[in-house]
Amino acid sequence: MGLNKKTKVAIIKVDNHPDLVQAVEEALKLIHAETIIKPGETLLLKPNLLMKSVVACTQADFIEAVARALKPYKARMSLGDSPGQFGNRAKHIIRHLQLEKTMLEQNIAYAEFESEAVRVRNDNARLMKTYHMAKAVHDTDIIVNLPRPKSHIEASYTGAVKNLWGIIPGGEKAQCHLYGKDPMAFGNVIVDNYETMRNLGKKNIVIMDARTIMEGMAGPAAGPLRKTGLIIAGTDDAAVDMVMLAIGGRDGHRDVPHLRACRDRGIGPADLGSIEVVGETIESVRLKKKFGITGRGMMSLATFFTGTIIYKVVRRMPFLKKKECTQCGDCFKICPAQAITWEKKQYPKTDFNQCISCLCCVECCPQHAIQAKSIGVRGLFLKEPSITLPRTN
Repeated sequence: MGLNKKTKVAIIKVDNHPDLVQAVEEALKLIHAETIIKPGETLLLKPNLLMKSVVACTQADFIEAVARALKPYKARMSLGDSPGQFGNRAKHIIRHLQLEKTMLEQNIAYAEFESEAVRVRNDNARLMKTYHMAKAVHDTDIIVNLPRPKSHIEASYTGAVKNLWGIIPGGEKAQCHLYGKDPMAFGNVIVDNYETMRNLGKKNIVIMDARTIMEGMAGPAAGPLRKTGLIIAGTDDAAVDMVMLAIGGRDGHRDVPHLRACRDRGIGPADLGSIEVVGETIESVRLKKKFGITGRGMMSLATFFTGTIIYKVVRRMPFLKKKECTQCGDCFKICPAQAITWEKKQYPKTDFNQCISCLCCVECCPQHAIQAKSIGVRGLFLKEPSITLPRTN
C-alpha cells in the first residue's frame, strides 16, 4: 500500500440485501476482491471455531454464504482452525455446527491445524520469536479471515487480529500465553503472531460476521448477544477491528491492548483517518449503547506498574463455581502454567501463586464453571509465578 493510499473497509447492512449471500458479495465487491483472488489460487477460510457452542463461533450460515459468494472466483477452498478447548479439534466443532454438508456441497477441503505445523521465527517479535504455526497457513495463497466480534476475558476484545491466534496449533496456543503475563504484554504476543503471519507475504481478506456481537465479562465463550445486522470487510485485519469498535463507540487503540500494539509497531492503522470506509458510514450504523467489551482501563494502566500494589489488587484470577463444575479436568489439562491440580471425581484447585492470569481455563471451560474476578487484597501476598517458556524444535 502506498504512503498516501488508505486501506478500505466496507460496512454492509445485511437487511438491505435480498439474502446473506448477496450481502457478502457486495462486501467483496466494495473491497475489490476481484483484484486479489485469481482463478486456481487456494483460499484458506479461517473462522472462529472456539468450542462446541453456537454462540461462541462464526455462524454456520455465514460460512456457507461466504463460500457461495467466493465460488465465482474459481479458487480452491479449504477451512481450518485450532480451537482453544482441550480435546476438541476443528473437525469436532464443524460437526457440532453441522458444517459438513456445506463443506461437501461447496467443495471445501478440511485443513488440519493441530497435527500439521511448521516452526516459524520472527526476530522482530517483542516476546514470542519462535513457535509453531499451522502448515495450512504456509501452503495457501490467500487467508480469508472470518472472525466474529466478541468481548474477551483477557484481551478485552476479539475480532480479526485475535482470530488469527487460532493458527497456532493446539496445546502450544495455551503455552504461548506464558510470554504475556499482563494485558499489554499479551497484546504484544498476539501481535507477534500477527506480524509473523504477515511476514509470510500471503494475500489477505477479512469478512467479519458482525450480525451479532458478544458482550460482557463471560466473552468470548458465553456473553450476552446484541444484534447489529452488519458485515464488515477489508484487507487489513487491524483496520476492520478499528472500524467495528468505532461502530460500538470504542477507541480501539485506547481500549484494546493488541490494537494499540499494532499501531505502535507500525502494522496497523495510525487512526481512523487512515481508513477509507465504504458502503455504510460509521455514523449511520453506530450503536446507541457502547459495545460492552471487557473493561481494561484499570488493567491497561496497571500494565505499566506490574508488580506494584495496584496491579496485585486488580489482577483477575480464576474462581471455581462448584455448582456448574462437572469435574471434567479440562482446566487442569489446558493450564499452561500448571497452576491447577485435579484428580478424577474431584474439583480442580488453583494455586494462585503459580497462576499467570492467562484465563485459558475460564475461556475453555465447557460448563462455564470458572469465573474471572479481581483477586483483591489477597493479591498483595501472592508470589511471582515461576514459569518455563515453551520450547520449539
